[in-house]
Amino acid sequence: MKKNSMRKKFQSNKLPKKEISDVLKILSDADNKKNINKEYNKNPITDILFSIIIVIHIVILMININASMWINKLEKIKCACRDSYMRSYIKYFLYILIPISIFNIVMNLYLYFNNMDASGINKYFSKTTLLVLNIVNVIFVLYALINIVIAIIFINKLKELNCECSEDIRREVYWIYNIVMASLICIMFSIIILSFIFNGIMYVMSSK
Repeated sequence: MKKNSMRKKFQSNKLPKKEISDVLKILSDADNKKNINKEYNKNPITDILFSIIIVIHIVILMININASMWINKLEKIKCACRDSYMRSYIKYFLYILIPISIFNIVMNLYLYFNNMDASGINKYFSKTTLLVLNIVNVIFVLYALINIVIAIIFINKLKELNCECSEDIRREVYWIYNIVMASLICIMFSIIILSFIFNGIMYVMSSK
């Protein structure tokens, strides 16, 4: 009410039109800022979760960078245990994964500091581009699943061979990381399957 009366007061006074428009613009900007802050402060939990996701992405990036360095070290010291198609697969997959991870972190930071959700970035792409990106993403996820399996098998073989030249803390961290990822994926698929079964049972019971 006070702001409306102030606007009327400014409009009723014999001020130049430019000054009136400037004052009204300042008041409008102040209102917009308050609305933005109010809307943003409504979801502190979302803000915290978004921060956690960014930190997790950074940790995963560091693990993959160190894994790539470990693979390259095996080549430099000409470790005999390294000769495997699995080692080559992991190497080239990490070369693709690391730049993508950096891009994801930058994009998430941009969304975070601009108070946007994941859908906010879609306005910069056409529908065709988004479709292509989604298809590429699905293909990449399939290769990522293959990499998890290959990494676990490859490092297990190195352990079974007692390969001393491959021993490295980075190897152990990458091995544990892939086991954790495989476990999370199995849990996720189990939940999806159980939800389908539960929904199927509920549908059959409700149709009787």
